[in-house]
Amino acid sequence: MSGRESRLDVVARIRRLRERSAQRQLADAQLRYQRAHEKIEELRKPALEADDHLDVVKLMALRIQGIRSAEEFELAAEELRHTNAEVAEAMEAVRHATSRRKAVENLAERRRLASAAVAARASQAALDELVMMREAMKDRSWMDD
Repeated sequence: MSGRESRLDVVARIRRLRERSAQRQLADAQLRYQRAHEKIEELRKPALEADDHLDVVKLMALRIQGIRSAEEFELAAEELRHTNAEVAEAMEAVRHATSRRKAVENLAERRRLASAAVAARASQAALDELVMMREAMKDRSWMDD
């Protein structure tokens, strides 16, 4: 194995590691997105049941709770938008890392095939030379007789 192929294998290994790292980051971003989505769904659940009896204190408490819920909902919606952007960015990073890994693996494979072809040609040339030497030796021994 030549030094160049060895370095190429190192590059391929590094790119595989980067691809796995990008995949982990994507999984983390998707998990954060799912949690933000669940938070919004939780906030959308009604705070009142239809048969609840309302008095002034309950109405005031519900109003305050509604204001807090609206603020929490806005924060959760912002988090959802943010995590959605993170997921898109992480997916692009995975695509890019995968593309780079495949490119270096394809290059390494082409170089291995080229090296194998050179070795096969050298082997064939050596075999041809041996055959020619054998024929030359036969001709000499035939001439010597």
